[in-house]
Amino acid sequence: MKKNSIKKWTLEEVKQSLDEFNWILLNNTFIVEYLKKEFAASSAYCLSMLPEEEDIYEVLVNGNILLNLEFNKHTNEIFVCNTIDIDKYIDSLTNEAGKNFFRLAKEIGKQQNI
Repeated sequence: MKKNSIKKWTLEEVKQSLDEFNWILLNNTFIVEYLKKEFAASSAYCLSMLPEEEDIYEVLVNGNILLNLEFNKHTNEIFVCNTIDIDKYIDSLTNEAGKNFFRLAKEIGKQQNI
């Protein structure tokens, strides 16, 4: 019988998996300026992005606030759907691999200056 193994993400693996999302975020001046204005963001790190009519982003701001936002690329409007403290979010996860992933993403996110 196999033992259950938990994926142990490394900092580099997390960074590589999120680099494309983060590149898209940092090249969207509308979102970057919005985060600076509305959340006094000095750092932002994109944890996921779904391209749709309205792109949906999951963004870690200042290493401690997790935002879910929608960006309408036709009107450049931004709607924040949800905000949560990253530590509370991590505590709510039941999967250890997920907790590990988000802890590492938090460390990387603190260093992503905008």
